[in-house]
Amino acid sequence: MRERLFTTQEVGSLQRPYWLQRFGQQLDRKTLHSAVQWGNRLSVDEVNELVNSSGNGLLQKQSPLITAADKERVKEIASIYAVRMQENAGLDRIFNGEQMRTEMYSFMANYINGMSRAGVLNAFDANYFIKGVIDGGISILENGIDFFVKEFDFTKSQTKREIKTCLTGPYTMVDWSYLEHYIYGYEAANVCRRLTRRKGREEAVMDFATEVLNPVIRALENSGAKFIQIDEPAAATDEGESGLFVQALNASFKGISKAVGRAVHLCYSDYSKLFPDLVECKADSYLIEFTNHSSPDKFRESDVDQNTFKALSLFKKYGMKAKIGIGVVDIHSDMIESPEKIRDEIMVASKILDDPSLVEVNPDCGLRTRKPEIAYAKLKNMVKGAELARIEYGE
Repeated sequence: MRERLFTTQEVGSLQRPYWLQRFGQQLDRKTLHSAVQWGNRLSVDEVNELVNSSGNGLLQKQSPLITAADKERVKEIASIYAVRMQENAGLDRIFNGEQMRTEMYSFMANYINGMSRAGVLNAFDANYFIKGVIDGGISILENGIDFFVKEFDFTKSQTKREIKTCLTGPYTMVDWSYLEHYIYGYEAANVCRRLTRRKGREEAVMDFATEVLNPVIRALENSGAKFIQIDEPAAATDEGESGLFVQALNASFKGISKAVGRAVHLCYSDYSKLFPDLVECKADSYLIEFTNHSSPDKFRESDVDQNTFKALSLFKKYGMKAKIGIGVVDIHSDMIESPEKIRDEIMVASKILDDPSLVEVNPDCGLRTRKPEIAYAKLKNMVKGAELARIEYGE
């Protein structure tokens, strides 16, 4: 049976509810009401565990009475809210919105041997993140593997739809870190200074792939994962390292069954810098930021930055049959894209790739930057736009 056209999914993160962010503090009536309102709106049965008329809900507890188990349960319930939002919006592929995590970089770094914390930096998708220092050989901690498997298992228990897990990629983790251990090692070996940084980066990226990502991905596959996404926002930082980027992705996915979907998320880059090396990548789908380049209120082919079209054309030029998840929702704006605009973007992408079966549909990035009301409306219109595009193809 042929898959239906234009699979819809969220890229990864959704904004964590205010009641989760502030859990442990005294929450005001407005915050409690919001938890109840959204719980009822999304048909979350567990809302009564958070707030109830007896006054003993998790969000109603005073700080001294809150246990570690309470904190974990609140994260689980926030994950259920995220899953229900995506289900109610009509998405085909579901994730937990990273509700059990804090931020894509520093959260991952917490589970890695050989990394310590440095300074605090600002990021567009979170208020701040703590930059890491690689001061030893890196590998995934056992409790890191346990976390990702537990997160997957819990999400799987909450939905009958296809689910995925997202992991920050090896190239991005290295690009956003200080590399003392690897650079000092080459300096100590009297390697030419010009080569020290490059060789250090190469070794660190491959260690992240083989000693961190691959063990996690293998454990997820063993737990039943059928779709795994690696997030690489830093992918095109250095066009001279596109080969390294691809080599690391392939090492991350090494040994994984072909039955497991292998996706890569790319955003806010000149994707043409990744070619022709990207042809050798073993991923079978790419989720790519797109709407950031288009007209805000309507869509015409002429409105879009031609570099974006060039990227899509390159997949066709090099004969890559990977699916392309086109970003049709802007995560930096509260404007709700119309279903018709989204339909037209899907149709143009299908035309460029000359194969609608290769087109999937998603926001530019995770919608963590938008409040729930906006994110929900954007996702619902995204699903409607995909439905309109299917009608154009007689589905």
